[in-house]
Amino acid sequence: MAVTEVTKALRKAAPAMSAEQAETIAKKLIEESWVPDLIPLKARLNAHNEMARMSPGGVGGGLSIKLKNVRLKLWKLGEFAAGGALALLTVGTNPILLTLAVVSVAFAGRNVMSLHLSEVDASVLWAASLLSPGIPVPDQQLFERSNKERSNVSMLPLDYSVFSAAVLRLVEAGCFDRVGIASIRLVEAIEISS
Repeated sequence: MAVTEVTKALRKAAPAMSAEQAETIAKKLIEESWVPDLIPLKARLNAHNEMARMSPGGVGGGLSIKLKNVRLKLWKLGEFAAGGALALLTVGTNPILLTLAVVSVAFAGRNVMSLHLSEVDASVLWAASLLSPGIPVPDQQLFERSNKERSNVSMLPLDYSVFSAAVLRLVEAGCFDRVGIASIRLVEAIEISS
């Protein structure tokens, strides 16, 4: 997130704060990685505003970030609303407390929109991204590519029932669309993290 966006947010949230103070705090927050990278993240999302972040091959699992994930965590949405309201109401005019409350609410919002993917799910999603994103792919072809990619990163191959369960979870999570009976289409952009 650019310093100017954070500075503007701080100035809007705490009008009594000088521009120099807001810029100094913004630089420190970004330097310390306290502010989530939300604005460039939105620009990188595909047309559906959906993205999964993972290591190559899906090693270690991944993270699906999209607004649709809220429906899978409705209890978290209630926690977010209550916590955010409480945080913003109790800070008063102290600019530092207000800044921390804004950052806390931003992280909580990102948490509500994030869904952790298991290593199995991430590896299947990874394989789908290497095939033809946005184009229907037969389940059997995806199964074979998943196992090939898993072997490339020294993971054991998947049994078809484990693969099928992963595909169902990814369809439920909105990462895939089911096309017909035995094909899927990837609808989530993939970002590689290191």
